Amino acid sequence: MNGYVAAGYGITLLTLAAYALRVVWRGRSLSRAASEDAPGPPVESS
Repeated sequence: MNGYVAAGYGITLLTLAAYALRVVWRGRSLSRAASEDAPGPPVESS
C-alpha cells in the first residue's frame, strides 16, 4: 500500500473517530442537562 493511501485512510479514520467521540460526549452532556431541567422525580440511570 502506498504511503499516501495509508496516510489518507489514517487521517480519515482518526477524523471519524474524533467526530464520533465528540457526538457521544455532546449527547451525554445534553442528556444530563435535560434530566436536570425536567420536572418530577429524577430519572435513574443504569
